[in-house]
Amino acid sequence: MAPYAKLDSTTMPGTTYKTTIDGNSVAALRIVGKFLPHAQTSPNMTVVIDAGHIFDGATLTEVAAQTTAAFSAPVGHPRIDRIVVDNTTGAIAVVPGAEAVSPVPPAIPAGKSPVAQVAFTTSTSAITNAQITDERDFSASNAGGFGQQDTIASSATCDLGAVTSHNAVITGTATISSFGSSASVLQPIYLIEFSGTATLAHDPIALIIQGGVDLTTAAGDTAIAEYLGSGNWRVRNYERADGSSLLPFVADTGSGGHQGLVPAPAAGDAAAGKVLGASGNFIAPPSFVKAWVNFDGVGGVAINDSYNVASVTRNGLGDYTIDFTNPLPTASYAVSITTVSFSTGNTSQHGVIHGSNSGGPTLKTTTQLRILTGSSGAATLLDIEDISVVIFA
Repeated sequence: MAPYAKLDSTTMPGTTYKTTIDGNSVAALRIVGKFLPHAQTSPNMTVVIDAGHIFDGATLTEVAAQTTAAFSAPVGHPRIDRIVVDNTTGAIAVVPGAEAVSPVPPAIPAGKSPVAQVAFTTSTSAITNAQITDERDFSASNAGGFGQQDTIASSATCDLGAVTSHNAVITGTATISSFGSSASVLQPIYLIEFSGTATLAHDPIALIIQGGVDLTTAAGDTAIAEYLGSGNWRVRNYERADGSSLLPFVADTGSGGHQGLVPAPAAGDAAAGKVLGASGNFIAPPSFVKAWVNFDGVGGVAINDSYNVASVTRNGLGDYTIDFTNPLPTASYAVSITTVSFSTGNTSQHGVIHGSNSGGPTLKTTTQLRILTGSSGAATLLDIEDISVVIFA
């Protein structure tokens, strides 16, 4: 094959000019002649579609020339039919139009690319090139395109690679454990919409889902899935039609008026200290604040605000026991105690865990903590009007 060359009729000798045209025609034939539609040499009611090729991102398929089945002339009014080619196989198909005084071509089906329109009148007995409109456009079959939505039923192996585009509507209510293995890693991204209540079953290898949880779909939910190869997929994004969060959430009732939404317990959360207590309070994951309280301890106890603290009892002067609403995950927690002095300039007041040098804490368990407040200067216990205790675990 000769290289494609620029033509110049003003400088090229006649023989060179003609030879270059011949060479350029050969070089361009694969591109410009791909699925070229035309009438038969001896026109009849069929159309010839020249050879072409389809590349799906992984496999190049050479498609031989094809001939349509015989068309039939309309009965009462003109009609426009369409010839299309399958974006995956390269096989041609005819999409019949409707007869009308002013006919319009039929819609292009999902997964197909247009090749030609063929116009008919009631008197058509043979198709000529004058009746054929070349409308070849294969941009929808290019790598990276999503194409028109196509439908696939939910099943254990819902094979997205079998969809005629990269834009799928998944119907039904079956549990989906895999999106199949026929997709291409060169065109790995699929847009997905769900039309019903199915289940996406998380698998750390075959079907990776954000948060590592199974998802129950709803009509109108959408997702973006990426094919990783070897039958493995990752759900890159998932959006619920109603705008709610991807992960299940429940109300945290708090214990001092603090309310909000926290993740619902899942398998293994209890071992990690991430659980909802019987009262609905949420105990945070390890290394978070597990409880805190701010109270006035003068002559009694008045709790100003708290989290995961059921009560504070005054045992005596500067002596208090804190009861936790939900047990802490460990008794080896860290405690921070701060106090506010009675009077301006008095900076010697403090708080400590009740105990002794030899015996350790008197009461420091997963359910209770005993503390003391007083004056370090006078080495005496004192009731203090503003005491804050924070528990870390």
